[in-house]
Amino acid sequence: MANKENDPMLSSQQTNLDKKNTPVTAHGHSNNISILMNIFTILCSIIFGLVFGFLINKGTVFVAPTIRKQMLFQRFAMLKMFLAAVGMSMLSVALLELFRKVLYGKIINGYIEHNSRRNFVHYIVGGSLIGLGMVICGSCPGTVYIQVGSGIVNSLFTCLGGLLGTYFYYGIIHERVSTEKLPSTSFVLRRISDLLHTPSIIVHLILGLLFLGAAIGLEFLVPWRSDLDYYFQIRSNLNPQRMIGSVFRMAAWPPSLCGAGVGLLQFFFILCLEKSLGASSAFSVLAAQLCRIKIIGQKIPSLVGLTYGLKNYTALLFALAAVGGSALSSILSDTLPLGPENGTNILSSILGGFLLLVGARCAGGCTSGQGISGTTHLLVGSFLTTACIFGSGIIFAFSFSLKYITVEIVIKMENDSMLPAEQKKLGETSKTKMVEHPVSTQGQSKNKNMVKIIRTVLSVIILGVLFGFLMNKATVFLTPTIRKQMVFQRFVMLKMFLAAVGVSMLSVAILELVRKSLYGKVLVDDIEYNCRRGIIHYIAGGSLIGLGMVICGSCPGTIFVQVGSGIFNSLFTCLGALLGTFFYYIVIHDRITKERLPSTSPVFRRLSDILHTPSVVLHSIFGLVFLGAAIGLEFFVPWRSDLDYYFRDRSFMNPDSMIGSVFRMAAWPPSLCGAGVGLLQLFFILLLEMTLGASSAFSVLAAQVCRIKSIGRALPSLSSLSSGLENYTIFLFGVAAIGGSALSSTLSHTIPLGPENGTNVLASVLGGFLLFIGARCAGGCTSGQGISGTTHLLLGSLLTTACIFGSGIVFGYCILWSKTEWFF
Repeated sequence: MANKENDPMLSSQQTNLDKKNTPVTAHGHSNNISILMNIFTILCSIIFGLVFGFLINKGTVFVAPTIRKQMLFQRFAMLKMFLAAVGMSMLSVALLELFRKVLYGKIINGYIEHNSRRNFVHYIVGGSLIGLGMVICGSCPGTVYIQVGSGIVNSLFTCLGGLLGTYFYYGIIHERVSTEKLPSTSFVLRRISDLLHTPSIIVHLILGLLFLGAAIGLEFLVPWRSDLDYYFQIRSNLNPQRMIGSVFRMAAWPPSLCGAGVGLLQFFFILCLEKSLGASSAFSVLAAQLCRIKIIGQKIPSLVGLTYGLKNYTALLFALAAVGGSALSSILSDTLPLGPENGTNILSSILGGFLLLVGARCAGGCTSGQGISGTTHLLVGSFLTTACIFGSGIIFAFSFSLKYITVEIVIKMENDSMLPAEQKKLGETSKTKMVEHPVSTQGQSKNKNMVKIIRTVLSVIILGVLFGFLMNKATVFLTPTIRKQMVFQRFVMLKMFLAAVGVSMLSVAILELVRKSLYGKVLVDDIEYNCRRGIIHYIAGGSLIGLGMVICGSCPGTIFVQVGSGIFNSLFTCLGALLGTFFYYIVIHDRITKERLPSTSPVFRRLSDILHTPSVVLHSIFGLVFLGAAIGLEFFVPWRSDLDYYFRDRSFMNPDSMIGSVFRMAAWPPSLCGAGVGLLQLFFILLLEMTLGASSAFSVLAAQVCRIKSIGRALPSLSSLSSGLENYTIFLFGVAAIGGSALSSTLSHTIPLGPENGTNVLASVLGGFLLFIGARCAGGCTSGQGISGTTHLLLGSLLTTACIFGSGIVFGYCILWSKTEWFF
């Protein structure tokens, strides 16, 4: 009997018969779905590419001077955009982990598989070559498309160098370095979340907020317009009469905004295309088209796999669409084509492009593929690559700029109608010049100032995160804790305050011995800040703060912690705080701060002067007394007994994972947390040359309204807080404190907290309103006057602190005795 399976004629007949008997609807339906999915994928690739190109163009991060000067820390557009893109990408992925966990798991596994043949050497060498190439050609693989779309002619030579680099890698390097597949346990394939033994969604949320906050903070410190050349500056103004249209006609947008948009694309890439954002692979796909010629395909077999397939075509389509998106942006802003000063010379373009793509293929991605996507996925290898990209770029840039610093004097052409008359006149006799100056004292001082700014920003973010984290762990931010402290039913707040003041005083005693001149400067600045406040200010302000604390169950510093822990009504406390700040500066400030008090005023005197005792002695004595009182209270009232069952049940350590379980505890002993907050005083003075304080952040936030000229003229006292590094650092501290609180709550799985840990809307708004009128009248709150002022031994601060707790206790007992259920 013939074998049916092996009979070709029978097999053919059977196949035709099967086709006739197969229902048309089922086969046709699946075929139609496949075609529709392919069309959808192609359309998404084109749309995402257009948006990518448009946003990168508006961020002006594609201009060669911007990239090079970022490596010299002379411009910050690239850093802002990168931080915002990574931050938003991480937050997007956190959202996917909640709702599409299986899909994101598939993406992660695919990404790890893509990098499974790359080890430390690949990432270090590849990242270093990318950084080197970026400085040489003033571009990265993703921004090459944008340069082409914006009409920078020499970017075509960068593309040529990129293709040559791709052929060089696949023809010579690839087969020699990608033979062995690494085990899944390899360190470079591991994720940061695995190393920290923390769920990846938590790490994504925390790092996402930190990166995004850093980008926004940089926008305050280095306004985006100051990073632009004059050519882009004059084309980046809004027309009030045609707001929407003029937005798209602007030549530049804030890079942090554009970066956030690019980061958001990650969400749609994964959701719609089931892949991560990346740009450099388009060069590989384009180069692979030569492999259609059999001889070439046989010579470069590793490149043949990129010749066909929808996935490869979409990578190329994305790049072409990015060119179109950049061209669209340039056309709308009338900046097409851009001049050669925005690119580099032919040799640098080819050499830089060559190194860029060799590096990108070695590392498995570029600033988008490894820098944004890989970092978002928390892969150790991607972090290493990103560090090498920026590290090598910075080293190479500085090594070639030690002898000469290039200063560009850009003067517009005389036919530019947007130029002022005097600039036109100057343009008739001048041309664009490149002037080289030896490094001077002025250049060195500029670099020192930039380093100081970066150090200040990083310091205040770290200190803010620690402040929020410690306040959250102490549970001192909870409304019942604060209210019940005022009627002596709980002692968390008192323990923490005593420990904070005690350690703060001991810290200052050390400073008086080691850095006396620095502490003297900070003390004089704080006295100068309060030079227009008399006894009435301190009594009224302190009393209002105490009253507001009982009503809304918060103080200015703990508002940030409540927001970070997810207590919803704390947002209404913030609203009340802003209203109170505006009320103070509009109605009260100018009426009560006209006269400057003499330096001999009693409120300016220090306790050490009255007792005729060296301040270092009093700091040491009082510091030990306060700290001892806090520790003594811990013995009399154990800290767990002050906790609600919800927190008590989550405040035990796991002996098997001691260190990890400590951070996952919902509460720590308040005296320990208070000591940590007090220790922050030492670093505030050493690193920031200022003292700990929280309430001023709301004043800085409210002052941003004064950027509107009419409001600024009406409120000159508030307008002075709208800009300046010191003001921005105060605001950053508040934002970082929110992040620190969110970090603590996330680790202990207590986010968000329920409404029982806050209060109602009316009490929140009213309490916040009174809190901040009081804080502005007194010149500080429980941290600014209570901790820092008391640490200075100033009589005014001691009086304010007494009034805060005195009025809070009186009002708290009045409510308790009246049995008003509205509050308790």
